[in-house]
Parts: sequence; structure tokens; C-alpha cells
Amino acid sequence: MGWRFVVKISLLILSFVMTPAYCGENNFGNQNELVLEVSVPATEERTALVFGVTMAMLKALPETVYKTSTVWTEGLNEFKGARLVDLLAAIGARPKSVIAWAINGYMAEFDPTQEGWNEALIAYSVNGKPMQVREKGPLWIVFPYDDSPKFRSDYIYSHSVWQLNRIDVE
Repeated sequence: MGWRFVVKISLLILSFVMTPAYCGENNFGNQNELVLEVSVPATEERTALVFGVTMAMLKALPETVYKTSTVWTEGLNEFKGARLVDLLAAIGARPKSVIAWAINGYMAEFDPTQEGWNEALIAYSVNGKPMQVREKGPLWIVFPYDDSPKFRSDYIYSHSVWQLNRIDVE
């Protein structure tokens, strides 16, 4: 791991702590607008935390690309984003469960022991373009659906939260 990566992650964590929580519909084309709120419960070592995440922060994490079809879109699409496990690791979260929330109140609870957990991608672009709210954006949890039958199950489909705006770590 290079020093630049360590510096980026340190700045990312500092930015999380110093950024107010996401609180509504924004202009998601602005890389500094808040797009995601992540809450982490208190532990013996720290108080409960709420992080406001910008698109720039997500893009500072290692980028993952899935070229896959979905049951909600036509043809093969290229999704770019940060893996959910990478985001949680960057903020030091060790989840027993994770609840992902959509703008409309839809939620899905993730079990980190469930198969496929490590492949959950917080996609911020599709086919090279940012996703707008009307296009399931600005963030959409996607999986490499075409890679294996395990990613084409009701469980995985129900965890493909689009219009993602909040994550509660338990």
C-alpha cells in the first residue's frame, strides 16, 4: 500500500468526520454535494458517528467496474463505483449487519456473512455517465449479476438498492 493511498484514506476519513449529513435531493453533478449518509453505532472506543459522504469521497476509494446486465435495464452495462466493504473499511466500521436505504424509504438489510457480500458495489456511474435520481441514481448497489447464478437470486435482487442515500451500520 503506497503512501498516497494512505494519505487519501486519511483525508477521506477526516472529510467524513467534518462533513454534515446528507439531507435531501441535491445536484449530484457537483462532486462535493453530499450523496450518502453513513451512521455507525457507538462502541467502547468511540461514540456513535454519522458521516456525510460526497461523490468525490466515493471516487477516492478503489474503483471497481462490473460489466453486467440487470433485470431492470437493457443490454450489457458498465457500472463503476466503490465496493461497500471498502467504504466501511475506510471509516473503520466492523458491521454485524448493514441496512441500505433508498430515497423512497425502501431498505435492505445485509448480512456480512452472506455469500456475495464482498461484491456489493455502490455504483456512481453507468456507461461512463453519472446516474440521476430518475435513472436509479445517484447511487445504486449492484452486483456482477452475469458472473454467477448466485448473483441472480431474489436475495441479491432485493439488495440491489437504487437511489441509495443512507447506510446504517449495526
